[in-house]
Amino acid sequence: MVSIMSSRPAVSHLMQSMFPIRTAVRHLSTGSSSAALQLVAMHFHHIYNARKKDAITSLADEHGLTGVYLFGKPGRVIIEGEEARVQQWVREIKQLRWQQAVMRVRVAITRRHFGDFGEADSERDLARRMESAGLADIYQCFHDLDAITAVESRTC
Repeated sequence: MVSIMSSRPAVSHLMQSMFPIRTAVRHLSTGSSSAALQLVAMHFHHIYNARKKDAITSLADEHGLTGVYLFGKPGRVIIEGEEARVQQWVREIKQLRWQQAVMRVRVAITRRHFGDFGEADSERDLARRMESAGLADIYQCFHDLDAITAVESRTC
């Protein structure tokens, strides 16, 4: 058993085993601004739980990610940013219990399409925001699984 009063390396190891996500987040925060960018579109059966809503938004803020989300049934999240940070966000969100959480699209992008991480008021508002950002084809992937094939090779 590791004692809290033991040497610093042991405490560090204990903290890493107790809080692996926070440790990983700190390592990611030192990434360079010239990293590759990625956009991910996720579909959730529903997003009603306040803790899950908070995790989605606070982790996006922690990782410096932008995009748009729609809580309710179904839940939708479009998130973009540095590839490593997006992937870390996805890992952390998938650790929560979901009835269904599916990554519909993962695509390399050359620029960010959103200035912040904002909530859409409705499905129609989500569609409008994505169309305004030039991402109508990615929005279509929520409704038409055949559209995913067309988007997979796209860069934007």
